[in-house]
Amino acid sequence: MAQRYGTEGTPTLVQTNAFQLEWHPRSKVFHYDAIIPLFTARSGKDIKLSGAKGFEIMQRLQTQMAPAYFSTRKSAFDGKKNLYVFEVLPFTNGASERFEVPLDNHSRNPKLVQVTITYAREVNVSVLRNYLAGHFQGQPGAVNSDALVSLSMLQVFLQAAPRMAHGALFKGSSVYPKPTRPISMGPFELRPGFFQSIRPTMKRLILNVDPVLAPTLERQPLADVCLNYISPDLRDNRVLQDLERTKFDNLKQFLRGIKVVIKLGNHASSMKARAIRGLVQDVGAESFEQDGVSTTVADYFMRAYNVSIPKRTLGVLIGHHELFPIFVCEVPSQIYSSRLPPEFVNTILKNVPRNPDERLSRIQSGLKLLSHENSEFLRADRISIDPKPLAINGRFLAPPDIAFGRPHPQQHRVQVSLVQRRGAWDTMGKRLYYPSEGYTLAVINLTGRITITSSLMHRFVFELANLMREKGIHINNTQPPVIQDSGPQSDILATMNRAIRDAQNAPGLYENAKRAGDILLGVPTQCVRWSGKLQDDVGHQKANQYMNNLILKMNGKMRGTNYVPLSAGMEYLKEKITIVLGLGELQHPCFLSPKAHTISGCITSIPWKHGSILRFGHNLYRWLLFAQIRAQPSRMEIIEKLTEMVLNAVQDFSKTNPLLQRIIIFRDGVSEGEFEQVRMYELEPLKAALAQAYTRLKVTAIPRPAFTFIVVGKRHHFRFFPKRPQDQDRSGNMLSGFVIDQGIEHPVYPDFYLQSQPGLKGTSIPGHYSIIEDENYGGDANKWVFLCAHRFFTEEELVGYKQYLTHSATAMRAQRAVSKFRRQSIMPMYVFQEIIILDFQSD
Repeated sequence: MAQRYGTEGTPTLVQTNAFQLEWHPRSKVFHYDAIIPLFTARSGKDIKLSGAKGFEIMQRLQTQMAPAYFSTRKSAFDGKKNLYVFEVLPFTNGASERFEVPLDNHSRNPKLVQVTITYAREVNVSVLRNYLAGHFQGQPGAVNSDALVSLSMLQVFLQAAPRMAHGALFKGSSVYPKPTRPISMGPFELRPGFFQSIRPTMKRLILNVDPVLAPTLERQPLADVCLNYISPDLRDNRVLQDLERTKFDNLKQFLRGIKVVIKLGNHASSMKARAIRGLVQDVGAESFEQDGVSTTVADYFMRAYNVSIPKRTLGVLIGHHELFPIFVCEVPSQIYSSRLPPEFVNTILKNVPRNPDERLSRIQSGLKLLSHENSEFLRADRISIDPKPLAINGRFLAPPDIAFGRPHPQQHRVQVSLVQRRGAWDTMGKRLYYPSEGYTLAVINLTGRITITSSLMHRFVFELANLMREKGIHINNTQPPVIQDSGPQSDILATMNRAIRDAQNAPGLYENAKRAGDILLGVPTQCVRWSGKLQDDVGHQKANQYMNNLILKMNGKMRGTNYVPLSAGMEYLKEKITIVLGLGELQHPCFLSPKAHTISGCITSIPWKHGSILRFGHNLYRWLLFAQIRAQPSRMEIIEKLTEMVLNAVQDFSKTNPLLQRIIIFRDGVSEGEFEQVRMYELEPLKAALAQAYTRLKVTAIPRPAFTFIVVGKRHHFRFFPKRPQDQDRSGNMLSGFVIDQGIEHPVYPDFYLQSQPGLKGTSIPGHYSIIEDENYGGDANKWVFLCAHRFFTEEELVGYKQYLTHSATAMRAQRAVSKFRRQSIMPMYVFQEIIILDFQSD
């Protein structure tokens, strides 16, 4: 087995938000399948119960309907189908029993659902010891299923007690108790909660605890929710009539996905809460055919329910065709799962822990609130938790130097050391490493304010162009024109103006500008938010730092290189011909459009003139991104056409480069349960296809390129807290370059946590890198990833590969334009024509 742990770097000791878990398992645990079937609604459609409803029904069965079976036998249910108990249930019908349970406790004549509980097997929890001892390192296929079932069982026991608390909401592994002092936020209440999960690590189990926040909607009429969103200060239902288009569209977007129950005649409130799919302005006037006769919703409601719908009443679309006025809809307590409207984001940020010390304090308070020692489920399984946070060993990796361009042709390049200021550097006063050249700058004013700020805008553009030249960027026009949005001056700009004119002063202005440039024109664009602060800075000649940051983005989009990291570790890239690929997170359609395609994407380094990102010689650090996207069946989690995309990238790479020897792949958006699927259906077919290609090419030196396949994640809850002042930056976070690969490592997959970026606000989130396959690096993978994180071209600070993959969406957006503009001399990155458009947008 290859070396798993790294050794380079300065060692240190840190705390983490994990707690030692002691488990003295009983000799026997019994697993039952508890099946709560679909039931049929009046419409004839099968209704599938949610996990929360299934949990509620099982609790009702155990406490009210059949306590004789469960009162002396502690059991825990996961809300889906798995029930775990410590004694065999004394069923009268052998291994299976069927029960009838009310769907809820609120109706006079509740609907009954059948629950069938069937004995599945006895779980051998002792095999978990071999799993934790690392006996299956690098052999995930050899893991005994009882080990995974035991881990699932522990999670169920952990979550059982918190989920039984009155008024608690839960989502995944997070529980949100009903707050004593709710935080109001427009139509929402901001509910604090805690994530908790039992994690297997080498030689032990640990409990990961982290504070979380969720916007929730409390039980109330839907009309009140709408009023609180549209006009929180004016409690008058007439506000909801004749909404202007912008407010109506915003309300429609806000309501989509909110679950409601119908309070109307035969529509019993016990029916499953259903998601809103759309909003109509005057629901009573909507018409449909009933028994071949056209009728309106207002007439139907009067005949069927004796309910009058006033004119201009808002209505919601439920399902594909059912319309209801908002006054018959009630919102049950729920976590708001759609994207939070931007006006509420600041309130969220004000309530998150301000620094690592405050976060750790909340975690320790949360551990007391969760009160694990009082959980009858944990006590029954002999589980105890040490309340002291774990202290684990980590390392600080040595940062590289950052190289800039030559101040003069005869002088050496400027090098900046990051030893004193890890993770951050200043580009002001420095020439870029490879400035772009041969471009024309055009400027469009899209603020809608032509005369008021015209002189300031011209000064901004003039100073920006001068600063670009100082940094070595050669632009063809010395005085770029500012084209006002009322008078386009050329065919290209006229096309772009027409494409985005409808979006002026609208929330989608940025998206429309990018679509016009990247897709319709094949021209790179850089948006400038023309805020009051920026105007003031320009007037007082204080905008130099902003312009420097802007130029970093523009130079990258124009095929330039801003700076490069220099270190002995980077020399490793010279040893073999290598390319790096980023596989971004799959973009699934909205749940309201289940048949739409899922979009997958792949970006890779490609050659630039006589070199590439990973070529020999002085062009070692110069790279471009080649982006591809593919459509695949909806909700498919595997990248269906990965092999096709990678072979295309390798073919393009090979046109101007020697034989490819190494491929490094960073994959985003994969959970631990999907690792083996990714290996089986993405990596293995790719390796086989490249081996066949090398055989066809009669390559004898190597059978195929060596692979390193790393899954990158940031949706985890591990955080690190410095124990020594010298280990923290000004924000109180760990210094940049901190890595952990022992103490909380996975017992099967080699992995590490790397905090590349310096802290800003709150508590920094380290990247989690899980190595699915490694034929190149061994324990040095974390060092190489840290060095390459200094290559992100739009920042003066470090970012992790998670951000690199996230920003690949821009390159993918450009790729969509390639197919339409291939007749022009199009390069496969942002830049398709020798012009860059700078567009100003109002604040």
